[in-house]
Formats: sequence, C-alpha cells, structure tokens
Amino acid sequence: MEQRRAGRSSPGGRAAKIGKNLEKAGSSADPPKLDLEIAIRDFGPIRDGRIRLRPLTIFVGPNGSGKSYAARLAHSAISLLGGKQPGVPGASGPSARAGAGLGGRGKARPQLKAGGRKNEFLVTKRALCTLSRHAGDAIAAAFSGQIEKDFGAHPSSLVRSGRARASIEIPGIVGVSIPRDKEGRPALLGHAADAATAREALAGGAACGVSTKAGGDGALACAFPAGTRAAVDAESAYDMLLERVLAAALGGRGHAVPAAAYHVPSARSGIMEACNAAAAASAAHSHAHERDGPQAAPHMETAGRELLSTILEMGGTRGQFSRIADELERDALHGRITLRRSANGLAPGIRYAGQREMPIRLAASAASELAPIVLLLRRVAKRGDLLVVEEPESHQHPKNQVVLAKCIVRLVRSGLNVIVTTHSTYIVERFSAYLRAGLMTAGQRSRVGIGRGLYLEAVDIAPYLFEARGNKTTIKAIDHSPQEGISQDEFMSVNEALHEENIRVDRLVG
Repeated sequence: MEQRRAGRSSPGGRAAKIGKNLEKAGSSADPPKLDLEIAIRDFGPIRDGRIRLRPLTIFVGPNGSGKSYAARLAHSAISLLGGKQPGVPGASGPSARAGAGLGGRGKARPQLKAGGRKNEFLVTKRALCTLSRHAGDAIAAAFSGQIEKDFGAHPSSLVRSGRARASIEIPGIVGVSIPRDKEGRPALLGHAADAATAREALAGGAACGVSTKAGGDGALACAFPAGTRAAVDAESAYDMLLERVLAAALGGRGHAVPAAAYHVPSARSGIMEACNAAAAASAAHSHAHERDGPQAAPHMETAGRELLSTILEMGGTRGQFSRIADELERDALHGRITLRRSANGLAPGIRYAGQREMPIRLAASAASELAPIVLLLRRVAKRGDLLVVEEPESHQHPKNQVVLAKCIVRLVRSGLNVIVTTHSTYIVERFSAYLRAGLMTAGQRSRVGIGRGLYLEAVDIAPYLFEARGNKTTIKAIDHSPQEGISQDEFMSVNEALHEENIRVDRLVG
C-alpha cells in the first residue's frame, strides 16, 4: 500500500505516471513479433542449450528431458520483461518488475545534491554508477524471484544434479548464476546498465516530465515538476531516476517481448473442476488478509494456481481471439464452454450441440483439457501476448490434435505468440504442412484443403529438440524450411524401431 509522509509528495504517484508514459511510448497498433534469446546451463535436467523464442516455438523430446523447465523459464523471462507486477513503489511497466528485488527499501541511496532550482538535483558520476549497479542488482534479483515464483521452489533446488550452480542469461539484458547453496545470492552475469546507459536514459527524461541539463564535472542536473502538496525530496528523486535507468536496461536493447504471458500447464485437468470451490473459498475470505492465489487450490502447482486465478477474475467481454476460441470449441468439442457466476461461485460447464448444459466434471476429459485454453482466448489474451501450452494433445483424439494445430497457426497469424511442448506427431506434422504451405498461393492452398491464411513463415517458427542422454539434456535446433517442412527425426526413430519389430514378428507368425 502506498504511504504518504508529512511534508512530502508521493514518490509512488510520480513513478506510476513515469511508468505509464514509458509503456505508452513503447506501445504499437501492430505489436512486434517475439524475438528473445535465452541461454540455459545446468538448470533442471538441461545441461546446456540456447533458445530463441519466436511467434511459434516448439519443444519436442522424451519425457523428463526438460521441456517444461524451458517453457516455465520462458514464462519467467516474459513476466520479468513485459508483465505488470508491482516493483518500484507505484510503478508499472517493464521496469517495475525489476524493482521488486531492489533494495530501494533495503539499500542506502546515495544522497543527491540539491541543484540551483526548486526540485532540481545533481546526479554525479558516482551517482550514475550507483544507479546502474542498483538497476543491475534489481533485475538479477527480480529474475531469480520470478523463477522461484513460477517453479514454486527455491532456485537452488533447480540446479542440475551434481553441479555447483546453474546459469541463465538473456543476452544483453540480464544473467543470473544460481548456486546450489540456498544461502547464496543470485549474481549478475550480464550487464543490465552501465553508467553511460544510465546517463543516456536520464538525459532523455523530458518526455516523462523530467528535464535535464549538464551540471558540470560530468554531472546531470535533473529537474522534477513540483507537486501539488509538497516538493520532491532527494529520496523520491532517486526512485524516479532509477525507474528511468531500469526502463533503459530492460527495454532499450532492441528485444521484442510480449506485454503479458499465460501458462497452461500439462497438469490442468482439475483446474475447471476447482473453479467453484475456489470461488466460494475466496468469497469466504473476502474480509481476511490478502493472500497469494485461490484459497481452495494450495495443492496445485504454481502455473495451475495462476491459471485458476485468471479464470476466476476474468470478465465476460469477448476478446480479440474469441472467434478462434469458437472454432476450437466447434471443431474439437462440438459444444460450447460456459462459465456462469452464482451465489456459490463459478459453475463451469459445457453445452453440447442439441443437448442441455452439463457440469464440466461430467463432460468428456477433452473438454476439461481444452476449457482453460478456450477461456483464455475468448476473454483474456490480446495480440502480442504469449501463450505457453504444455502438451495440448492431452486426452485429445488425433482429429482434435489436427484441429488444435490449425487453431494455433491461426493464433500465430493473428498476432499471438505461442510456445508448445508436445509429443504429438500429428501436431508437428500439421505445423510442417503449414510451413510448406507458405510457398503456395492462396488458390493452391485452397485446392489442397488448407484454409485461408493458414500458413507459417520460416522466420516465425523455432522448433527445438530436447535430446536426453542419461541425466543431462542438450537443446538443439531442429532443421526446418518451407521446402522440407520440420524434420521429424525424433519421432521417426521410434517408428523405424516399431517397423523393424513388426517385420520380425511377421517372419515368425506369417
């Protein structure tokens, strides 16, 4: 909660305004395509690998090879860079996530010297270095904290067995080294902002209401607008300058990242059934202290709790992908997912064609698996966001898997970024076909039965193989091209082994 002190203006209110201006300046009617690299070493079962997230990123590989680790890690990175969590008091936008781990409240700020005018402060070379160091510490700590939140475990427990530490890096933005010792602190590997970047960020502060000029001896004189009740003090000024440096460190490296990320885990079958109980429990605790996540689902993994919380809080307005949600319901479920509010909470259900509505718990398992995806698409997700879906083929007939692949491609073509972990040859084969369809004209696609606008471009797709050997996994890019589609060597090796076995059986019984 934001607090005001006597005789001081609110730093939170000023920081919030700065954050909003930063977001507005970076917004676009046509969101940029996702392009972010993550390097991983000794994290979970992953020994090493480098992933470049694109509008459609695909993870394939055997069970236990680390696909879910990479998917959650991608969600952590996007949550750090583009989410909307509180950080610097009152702030929002990309820089706010870094403030969550800052010592703005625990580290001593350098005392900014007063300038020659009211609400003006001199930022010396030393203060610039301190700002950049605090920004770097904040980003590393916030990234580590986001990882802990997404995995529901202390990062030290995620270090690969037998190794002393894990490292994760988003080149040009942040890198963290995670020691196995729980007492060890995350260490900054990459640079977040140097003094020159900090100076450049502050010099461009006029757009956010901060005017700057040279102050002599390499210092900057930063003037803040006067508050309606009181003047800006040195502590509040430092917070607002740090907001600028954080924004430059996180958003000024030319990376295109989504504004929000949603994670649909593989273990999601009970999420819809939990809606009613969770809503009722939340109502019962409405006058209690605020707690993290829905009250009725403490047993759920972190991603499941967050997804359930999103469903409980979503409104009834149809969103930007509602038509694709309708298509998924019609072609895969032959019904419509419903979510009704009552005095007892939420009542999720499904109305099949020509039948009465029934509770989701009595419907086919395919409905429970697809319902969270349908609801996110219909009411929450926006163009430019990221949707992480683990094993979308769970409990789905091959015909439904083909429908899912088609709808995912429609989503990507419509501006949603998607990460998929999958064991399905049907889904990968359909992605491959849509990639090859990129070489066809609209008429040619129509003649072979591929719908309008259903194609992928090679630059929009990034498939990866998680190759497991013993207790260590190496991540490798899978060959793909419009001419050849996506290589399916991972699945073909299994098919070949089965084929050879069938030949031996035929020789004995034929």
